[in-house]
Amino acid sequence: MQEKFNLVLKELHYNSLDRGKRYILIFELLYIAIYLGYEAGITQDNENSDVLIAIFELPDVGQITYHFPKSKLCWDGADNKERYKRINKFLREVENNVI
Repeated sequence: MQEKFNLVLKELHYNSLDRGKRYILIFELLYIAIYLGYEAGITQDNENSDVLIAIFELPDVGQITYHFPKSKLCWDGADNKERYKRINKFLREVENNVI
């Protein structure tokens, strides 16, 4: 998995100006970093509330960060029960080719 982390980090480095690729790669890198046990996560920018920061603590190197905009979606208040209900409905519809 370390090799995959290295490859995604390189791809993110080379595609850092392509927002479409960049955002997908940030989340992929977060997944792998957490899997590998690296300190990594997302926090809000203290200076701009519309911006989030993905933070990675690289062993023996230090932090690297990537900034990206917050989603325009707002939480609709659904609890866990409602979330599972929606997931099940969605999966049923996909399986029945409704979606």
